[in-house]
Amino acid sequence: MNSWQYRYDTGWINRSDWTNVHLGSNTTKDTDSNVTHNLNAPLCELLVKLFISTDGTDANSFEVYPDTSSGTDYGWKVFAVDNNNVKIQTATGGLRDLSDAGVGSTIDTENWYYRVKVWYLG
Repeated sequence: MNSWQYRYDTGWINRSDWTNVHLGSNTTKDTDSNVTHNLNAPLCELLVKLFISTDGTDANSFEVYPDTSSGTDYGWKVFAVDNNNVKIQTATGGLRDLSDAGVGSTIDTENWYYRVKVWYLG
């Protein structure tokens, strides 16, 4: 069986605080949690992607990258917890975004949605 068939998806989760938080599987708004993927694999065997949507639909979504090049106050990072959980930690300033016009902005208090997808690479 192709290992790409093993995956996890949080679905769209509403959030309005993006600063110094843990983006996870809990669907209660602004509640920190781990991403519980239950793939029974260490982080080095996983691919984790973070998507943002302004309204919780795929039509208005974009991918954000764990880029902290603008300083340690912006960005996100994935940490191993155990073989069934990872932690996505955001920076104290929130996330950085780049519009399709090439203009940078900050995601910090927007009432938007996130979605985490995890694939087992095996």
